[in-house]
Amino acid sequence: MLIGYLLVWMAAVLWASLGPLYKLLLDQGMPPLMIVALRTIGAAIILIGWTVARERSLAGLRIARRDVPLMLAYGIIGITFFYAAYAYAIQLTGVAVAVVLMYTAPVWVALIAWRLGEGIGIRQVIALIAALLGCALVAEAYDPAALRLNAVGVLWGLGAGLGYGLYSIFNKIAVSRYAPLTVQFYGFAIGGILLMGLQASKGPSVALRSPLLSGAVALLMVACTLGGGLTYAMSVQRIPVSIASLLATLEPALATLFGYVFFGERLRLGQWVGAGMILAVAILLRPREEARELTMPATR
Repeated sequence: MLIGYLLVWMAAVLWASLGPLYKLLLDQGMPPLMIVALRTIGAAIILIGWTVARERSLAGLRIARRDVPLMLAYGIIGITFFYAAYAYAIQLTGVAVAVVLMYTAPVWVALIAWRLGEGIGIRQVIALIAALLGCALVAEAYDPAALRLNAVGVLWGLGAGLGYGLYSIFNKIAVSRYAPLTVQFYGFAIGGILLMGLQASKGPSVALRSPLLSGAVALLMVACTLGGGLTYAMSVQRIPVSIASLLATLEPALATLFGYVFFGERLRLGQWVGAGMILAVAILLRPREEARELTMPATR
């Protein structure tokens, strides 16, 4: 069981490293869309290599024609929009604020479920109010000057939360029909191709002009994207998913710490209170049934 705890903590560390690596690449002048394009295309290529090495064919990547729209939606919305929104949020608000706003995802999922006809109880209402107050504190809505300065970045951060929520929904549907690696491959491939098309005028050579940038992109692909998912998947083989998903909430705290250590980012007292409220909501809205939790994404 100890190994399971260590693995999920390792996954949280790897996922928390996304923010600082994004920030490093952004500060070096790499466009946000290029960062996520290289990350997704690279992950897709690695998954193809892994599939061929393991199965000696690409048969494991086949999908039914009826599921093509699902995979397109997953790649365009769940990967392209989510990843791009998170990168822009980091660029405009910093690592700490961006990762906290991304954790509004459970609220978006609850709202979408409500719009689709699922009942909403007192727990969801309380969580929604707390999340709205938490977002207002993190965005410093009480300070008009700060709000004007960060309004666009806050919107991107909330967009990242919405994207993460939709990512989870599409993933939940897709993994009920196909192996997780198959689902991730199509998400990364579709998202990566679309993003590379949007960045065609710049070309990947701009992003790989130095060993520092190349190394950071490689870490994004291998360690954060694939390594985080692999260690999390290994952890839930040893400890209950309910415990693993709760421990993974360590990610925003670590991302905030990394933002402070590497970039000197500091949250004010009100922002800390807001961050705590959003994380409490994320925990409160986690699925309680083990069967439902097993469908939540382990790679992102």
